[in-house]
Amino acid sequence: MTRSPQAEVYQMLDLGCGTGSNMRYLAPRLPGGQAWTLVDHDPGHLEAADRLCKELPGVSSFATRLQRLEEGLGVAIPDETDVVTGSALLDLVSGDWLENLAARADEISAAVLFTLSYSGDFLLSPMLEDDGWILRAVNEHQRSEKGSGRALGPDAWFQCAQAFEPRGYHVFSAPSAWVLGEPLRNLQVQLFEGWAEAAAEQRPNEAGRADAWLTQRLKLLDDVASETRVFHQDVLALPDDAATSPVKDGARPV
Repeated sequence: MTRSPQAEVYQMLDLGCGTGSNMRYLAPRLPGGQAWTLVDHDPGHLEAADRLCKELPGVSSFATRLQRLEEGLGVAIPDETDVVTGSALLDLVSGDWLENLAARADEISAAVLFTLSYSGDFLLSPMLEDDGWILRAVNEHQRSEKGSGRALGPDAWFQCAQAFEPRGYHVFSAPSAWVLGEPLRNLQVQLFEGWAEAAAEQRPNEAGRADAWLTQRLKLLDDVASETRVFHQDVLALPDDAATSPVKDGARPV
């Protein structure tokens, strides 16, 4: 992490913040003196973030900003920003958006941390015959238009490394799988419903097949101890003049 020479705090910017889960996770784990700005297009998300993120350890100031990220990264990322973060965001953006982000971060020498980028695979137990079909359809849907152009989907985390390395950044990645068991049944239900909906949208002529898979999946949740693993990658990119090796706990150079 870098610190602005003119600033007494770290200027932290969280893009696509949702309800602020990324800030709530990171703030207690980072050095004190953090000034956070959370950006999202949904007023309801920002209202929840404002309520949930106040008075976190290490935070000296906190603000939210309503903005659609495709409106322009030059506006979204102020000059004084030290660290740009985002969670479950990169797989939704286009290659052009990511290149613009890398260019803007490089311009102001900001460090970048993107977590929970879906990497294209999940593992369900017990297995069903159509799990592979659902996975392929979901991955196709992941690469469809999401607002900033054709989304990178499962390729996003690696494309992020490819965008920052030529600019002299030191880039590290680490796997960060979701492991959802019985205590997180409701989240499994939401995932399965979302995957079935995505598969039906991607392959409308086989919408009935997606519905049948969802019915089987939900029945399994009621009948047996089910587990869902969804594979993600986290990516950290540090400017050359600020990089110290963070290779621990599974992180590795890309």
